[in-house]
Amino acid sequence: LLILILCFMSSQISWGAWINDSAPSFIAQDIHGESVSMENMKGNVVFIDFWASWCAPCKKEFPELQKLAERYKDSEIVVLAINIDKKRENADAFLVKQIPIPQKMTILMDPESKIVSSYGARAMPTSFIIDKSGIIKYVHLGFREKDPNQWITEIETLLK
Repeated sequence: LLILILCFMSSQISWGAWINDSAPSFIAQDIHGESVSMENMKGNVVFIDFWASWCAPCKKEFPELQKLAERYKDSEIVVLAINIDKKRENADAFLVKQIPIPQKMTILMDPESKIVSSYGARAMPTSFIIDKSGIIKYVHLGFREKDPNQWITEIETLLK
């Protein structure tokens, strides 16, 4: 009986967004203080990456995000890099080492972890690739060297 109760209770817990779910909506501030809304992204393929300044894999991944944004600078791709640091100065210190940030890459701040919680990202970094209608199609937990090539394959599939 206890196992049945635990199974029922665990099925009631929300684990965040996943493949084939609608991407959770949000409004956040970018590093320049401008508001960015997920609702305004419809019609584009959106690559969302959650990262933190203290995350070693994020440090390896960030240059690859920059290359991705640069590769798709003239297309219907939006790259959102959402920082979850509690202190803005930690994110700023990280970003100073990453200059220049491509124009097609938007850095958002989520110091209260509201956005990352709504997506249910349980590892840093975690990336979500969202189709033009706002549906999550791919999720990447962590970062592996082969991920950038896989991102491109998945994005190209969504652009067709």
